[in-house]
Amino acid sequence: MSKTFRAWKIDDPMLLPATVQDFVDKKHLATFVLNVVRNELNLAKILACYSSEKGQPPFHPVMMTALLLYAYCCGIYSSRRIAKACSERVDFMSIVGLDPPDFRTIADFRKRHLQHLQELFVQVLKLCDKAGLVKLGHVAIDGSKIKANASKHKAMSYERMEARAKELEAEVENWFSAAEATDAEEDKLYGRDKRGDELPDWVADKQKRAETIRAAKAELEAEAKAAAEEKAKAQAEAEEKRKAEGRKKLGKPAAPPSPEPDPKAQKNFTDPESRIMKSKEGFVQAYNGQIAVDAKAQIIVAQGVTQCAADSGQLVPMIDAIEANLGRKPEQASAASGYCSEANLEAMEQRNIDAYVATGRAKHATDGEAGKEVAATAATAVGTPRSTQEVPALTRVGAESPHIPMLDAVEANLGSKPEQASADSGYCSEANLEATEKRNTDAYVATGRAKHATDAEAGEETAATAVSAVDAPSSTQDAPAPTRVEAMREKIKSGGYASPYRLRKQLPEPVFGQIKEARGFRQFLMRGVEKVRAEFALVCTAHNLLKLAQGRNLSEAMKMTQEAGLAPA
Repeated sequence: MSKTFRAWKIDDPMLLPATVQDFVDKKHLATFVLNVVRNELNLAKILACYSSEKGQPPFHPVMMTALLLYAYCCGIYSSRRIAKACSERVDFMSIVGLDPPDFRTIADFRKRHLQHLQELFVQVLKLCDKAGLVKLGHVAIDGSKIKANASKHKAMSYERMEARAKELEAEVENWFSAAEATDAEEDKLYGRDKRGDELPDWVADKQKRAETIRAAKAELEAEAKAAAEEKAKAQAEAEEKRKAEGRKKLGKPAAPPSPEPDPKAQKNFTDPESRIMKSKEGFVQAYNGQIAVDAKAQIIVAQGVTQCAADSGQLVPMIDAIEANLGRKPEQASAASGYCSEANLEAMEQRNIDAYVATGRAKHATDGEAGKEVAATAATAVGTPRSTQEVPALTRVGAESPHIPMLDAVEANLGSKPEQASADSGYCSEANLEATEKRNTDAYVATGRAKHATDAEAGEETAATAVSAVDAPSSTQDAPAPTRVEAMREKIKSGGYASPYRLRKQLPEPVFGQIKEARGFRQFLMRGVEKVRAEFALVCTAHNLLKLAQGRNLSEAMKMTQEAGLAPA
């Protein structure tokens, strides 16, 4: 006996007309995105661009906006792939109907309204806030390198630009010289119907290449000049402040900033505004994407893109962007060690934000490396009565180097030792300083590059405090005030495992994982920092839309459960 199967009605005509809305479930993400765009987003700026009745009627901007946002939610960013999905996938058909736009139409719409689409981020963020998904109790900030739409191999250093431009110009010049010398063979080389003076394609290409290199070289020079002027202005302001405070300036005056570019400074010819940045994959041509994530539901409350590989300059702008987007500041904020600096911590204090910023890589952390031993000595001296205080023996510096053959050679050559000796920081070590003492030579050895130099970087002020603490009466001794970086380190250490500091990784890194891995956004499609910022805003808008859809579905499920009497209200 044969098995009876369910009827396959692939060839049966539909007796009643169906709507494209019936292609997907009412709770499908496509339906949610379409309803949000149609009913809750203000697209007046986009609609205002269509005022003329000339030409063929365009696709409806509301439909095109919903299509783009839904495609980004699905991790589809290419206009060709979006157009293909509109013809093959029923969820996309439920948005565009049975009239799919061409990929050129999708690309042109995105390009034309890029700035207005970027502004939708704030509107969707406010919808998330209204739905109770944003609390701003704690916000974590982090950055990630996202590849630019350019190859790092299409970059050239300033030093190489001049030589390469001359090479290309010489090749073109040689071709012209060769062409003039072969007038007699023009018919054979170029044909009977050619004049013989047409430029081959490769000549025009090399001329254009040389012009591009010259233009990039001029841009690097202009950037270096502007940076030098800015640095000179900052130095002048610092000098005026020093004079006003009556402080003396130690050492030689600093050399004026050079207006010439660094020979290794690079410019990319495909996307000149992108930069070489170090990532987990090595050095890549990229931009630095920044996000601030709220702890309630992983909503991105602020976003941005910078050309700078370092994160330290982005903490304050991200905090200010949160207030600009939502009208209020977060109570707490956490960030990775790349954001740690005295200026950033001071800015957090001024904004009354409880900050938790990792200090692991702080360059001048007082209780790390250079200042560790001296800080301990200073604290001991302050806490000891004056009568029992002994002058602390300040630690010599550097690695052990048991011989100083140059001083011995002086004595061997002349029969007498020098009274004084000076050397640069490469000669600075504990053994060398001890050896000069034994030889009764007054030594002056630079300690600038010594890893544990007592008077270098972090230890300088602490060493001075240690000496002054010995000489001062015990009644007037005060412990040195810790720097903000030191205070932050102690704050994080004292908080233990319950400290909000742990959220600096738990919040933003999963969001970047969802953007890069789950939805496959690992490289920008557009070029130029302004377009890239708008594209990243679209990606973050799609992320918040997904969180909003999950939040509303969860709220509806909880409401239905409460109405059924299965859970307390």
